[in-house]
Amino acid sequence: MSGARDEQAHRPEPLEIPAQSPLIDRDILDLASRFNVIDPFDPDMLSGCSYDLRVGKQARSRNRMMKFSLDSGKDFYIESGECVTIETLEVLNFREPPLFGYVVNKHSVLARGLVHPITKIDPGFKGHLAVTMFNHGNEAEKIEFGQKIISLVIYPLHAIPDRIYGDTQVPSSGREGNLEIATVVDRPPDPSDDKGLAKMYGRPVQRLYERVAELEAKVLDLRNR
Repeated sequence: MSGARDEQAHRPEPLEIPAQSPLIDRDILDLASRFNVIDPFDPDMLSGCSYDLRVGKQARSRNRMMKFSLDSGKDFYIESGECVTIETLEVLNFREPPLFGYVVNKHSVLARGLVHPITKIDPGFKGHLAVTMFNHGNEAEKIEFGQKIISLVIYPLHAIPDRIYGDTQVPSSGREGNLEIATVVDRPPDPSDDKGLAKMYGRPVQRLYERVAELEAKVLDLRNR
């Protein structure tokens, strides 16, 4: 019996970790106004414990190996089975003050078959987010500049960590958190965009590009009917 008491007496105590929870809407609003942690900031994007991030100006398709401008007025679709990385409209500043965050799915987007693997934002990160989406639905899904795409959950820090992103913590890639990390090789540009390329490729390849553009326009027209 005494042995059991001795064993219990030497049992180590659990670590005292301060209770932490996500920032609520009032906290996020306060941080945005005082420290510009989200820019541009729109109070209408707030939920109780999250902020909805919106589609920015650019997207990059790994399947098509191309970059697209989403503010050009042209419709953009994520095809079924396609992987697309989208730049957020907002710039995040998790450097001053240091914050930590999760990027999670919005159910209204998830219900359309568009899935974003949950990712984290380390203390010290500053810039646009590069959000990778997979279309697991059976149909192409339209993505528009400025629409809500994912939700950001922000956590405060009880102390300053030793590893700060971009400072004492070196990113694993110089392009980490940037749209350029989505793919390495882009499809060659249209020869008509560059006189030197047009001369090098010649008329047969130029006509191929023209034909592809014609077919893409027809597909888009049929889709919009």
